[in-house]
Amino acid sequence: YNGYNDDDLWAVMVFARGGQITGKMAYCNIAKANFDMVYARAWDLNLGGGLYWLSPKNSSKNACVNGPGAIAAGLLYQVYGDTGYFTKATNIYAWERAVLYNSGTGRIYDNINTNGAVDQTPTTYNQGTFIGAADFLGQTNDALLAANYTMNSMSGAGFMPRYGIGGNNSIFNSIFIRWLAKFMKHRGITAP
Repeated sequence: YNGYNDDDLWAVMVFARGGQITGKMAYCNIAKANFDMVYARAWDLNLGGGLYWLSPKNSSKNACVNGPGAIAAGLLYQVYGDTGYFTKATNIYAWERAVLYNSGTGRIYDNINTNGAVDQTPTTYNQGTFIGAADFLGQTNDALLAANYTMNSMSGAGFMPRYGIGGNNSIFNSIFIRWLAKFMKHRGITAP
């Protein structure tokens, strides 16, 4: 009953990973059912594709839902071997890359409203989940560019941005660090 599709997709990731780790397919089935629900209500071809952030409002398509959406679909592909999930992961990622990714800098824009206005604000949350999705799909150059953008343009004096301790933003850096570390491990990359 949660209309925030990004929240639902984080639960999908948790249940899919829990099922992978424990071997309990009941967890994976919960992940599958919830991903299918989100995809059915949030994906459409308005603005060329992408997942809406909040359903049924459907007023913007945000990086905070599309990065996790591609990751969640990638996990379900790993669990079930169903190429339909790989296709969904690829399509979600391709849309985010085409609409919310600056291929010249590696900056991930926050969202696009249904009127076509793009909010170009970058956050470490969006940078990180884009890196995670790129890693799942073998898009190493995109992930590296997004990581370098975060390091060179969002970090002051070698530190991550300070979002404060209130609200959701306080965990953005940990989300970035998680997906960056997984990417570095998968690709054998060491810190400079």
